Amino acid sequence: MKSIYLFIFVSLLVSLILSCGTKESIQRDINIETDSISFNFPVVTDTISTSQNLASISTTVSLDNIIKTQTNEQFSIADLRAAHIIGFKIKLSKPDTSQTNYNNLRVYSALALGLSSATANAIPVGVLNNNPDLYSTGLSIPVTNTGDLKSNLNSSVTYLITGEARRKNTKVMAAKAVIQYQITVGR
Repeated sequence: MKSIYLFIFVSLLVSLILSCGTKESIQRDINIETDSISFNFPVVTDTISTSQNLASISTTVSLDNIIKTQTNEQFSIADLRAAHIIGFKIKLSKPDTSQTNYNNLRVYSALALGLSSATANAIPVGVLNNNPDLYSTGLSIPVTNTGDLKSNLNSSVTYLITGEARRKNTKVMAAKAVIQYQITVGR
């Protein structure tokens, strides 16, 4: 009977000693949305080309500041495990109110989104293949690149919007973009 108690005691003691050196793994996903970034769509004069450069949106992504702010300084850039773009929204700043003209987003039949940075040339991020031929002052480009972009996002980045126009329009369209990210930090 004493040997059973001794065996249980020794087993518990060994388990306790071994568990003292174990570190707990902590991981957290943070969803963030940028402030609006202003840019302009040019006047559409070419409806023949299948891909036109429409806008180049440069911005700085400070992941270290974002991580520290969102985690009350518990994590930093050193704890970054992954970064993904999960949304890209466009809204015209001063849209024409006339729904019969083409000075709105219906002028484009398709839009594509790319990302370039100091560490990489243009990476495809998303595509909208069938933009409806309806009056529109806002849209989302669906994100198709689900890969980890952490090495591309901690610096100045440029989002490139290309597209195909279905009709010509008569004026430059001021717009704003909002980018949504999901970043994963952990230890």
